Amino acid sequence: MVMKKDRYYIDVINAVQVPILVIDREMRIVDTNSAARKAFGRDGAEIKGCPCHKVMHRSDRPCFESGVRCPVHEVFATGKSVREVHQHQRADGSTAWEEILASPLRDEKDLIVGVVEELRDLTETLQHRNLVKELQDQVRRLEGILPICSHCKRIRNAAGEWEEVESYVKERTDADFTHGICPVCVEKYYAEYHI
Repeated sequence: MVMKKDRYYIDVINAVQVPILVIDREMRIVDTNSAARKAFGRDGAEIKGCPCHKVMHRSDRPCFESGVRCPVHEVFATGKSVREVHQHQRADGSTAWEEILASPLRDEKDLIVGVVEELRDLTETLQHRNLVKELQDQVRRLEGILPICSHCKRIRNAAGEWEEVESYVKERTDADFTHGICPVCVEKYYAEYHI
């Protein structure tokens, strides 16, 4: 494979499937890969020179001025890589939760001239995590101590109302009920019909 070195590196960066942005000290986007352009619904010329907070948050103020930890600001301040999660606006109007991996971009004199941000979409992972937590909470409610009437066997729910066991379980699980009579009750209530 023979390619010019600059073209080769551009093609490698554009082949990466996560959005990558290069941001300067003025919080302006200097460069992007094709995944970033696709995520924000703009071509490179539209994004270049725009403040990162305007593109990603639709805000006129940088994150750090709004009380949010800003990876770009922090990398320039510390010279170290930063990992942070932000909520970003997408071109289609949807919201994405993204892990930002921000790293210093240094020149030949080892001075930080920019910040490279990789954006990893966590939206689906967080939705799954919330679903798992919700299901675990349901299981805990079903496994916990349930107040049950010793006579009619109704269960007292969280609102303090008494409801049938079948209703209580059916509302909180996918379980369904069928009715029958156990051998003890057959003997107790239907002894005259029992052979």
